[in-house]
Amino acid sequence: THATGAPGSQARTATVQAVWFKGPVGPGASGGTSATTVRITPNSKDGARVGVIEEFAGGAGNQWKTAAWLAAFSSSRIAGQSLVDHEFLVETGGQIDGPSAGMLMTATMTAILRGKAVRADTTMTGTINPDGSAGPVGGIVQKMEGASKAGLKRFGFPMSARNHVDLRTGNTVDLVEAGREFGLEVRELHDVFEAYEFLTGDRLARAQPLDEAEMDLDADTAQRLRTKNAKWTARL
Repeated sequence: THATGAPGSQARTATVQAVWFKGPVGPGASGGTSATTVRITPNSKDGARVGVIEEFAGGAGNQWKTAAWLAAFSSSRIAGQSLVDHEFLVETGGQIDGPSAGMLMTATMTAILRGKAVRADTTMTGTINPDGSAGPVGGIVQKMEGASKAGLKRFGFPMSARNHVDLRTGNTVDLVEAGREFGLEVRELHDVFEAYEFLTGDRLARAQPLDEAEMDLDADTAQRLRTKNAKWTARL
């Protein structure tokens, strides 16, 4: 539940609780948690190295593996580093798939890269998009119930998902109200910046957008590009 090892040390790890749900839709729908350990070490080899450790063959599905890759890429970018600077390993037990732990993985990897501890009482669900925004997921009510049963106290969910279908009843519920019933402090998370702060209490500095005038090319560069464009157009 805590990042161990200072930045620059040989190996740093953190363990968080990924939340899941299973069907079929109806009275049997349920949710739970799986301990997920992320380990990051300096990479001395060529190329990117992102791996998923399975308890048995085929235990982790392709969507889970893709989420690990997106998390490694996003956390490296946020930390101002390259994906090839570190080796990333994600370990969980049992059989698991789906992209919904992407935001949790990204926030956890970012915490490790920054040498920050993650909160033991906190989890979240949400995919991670390439631009760092949080994407939609299903079964959030069941995931909340699973988190509550596991003793967690804080739960994050992606933006625009507050009105969500409870798979057990088929009714649309307010996730804030549902969270209160499960004894959870809930938070709507728009992107990995908010997810990271929710998980660690540490705040990331956001990049400030430039004015259009600041992105204008100088006259010499603009003229050379016009000349090149004219040559390419003539060739075409």
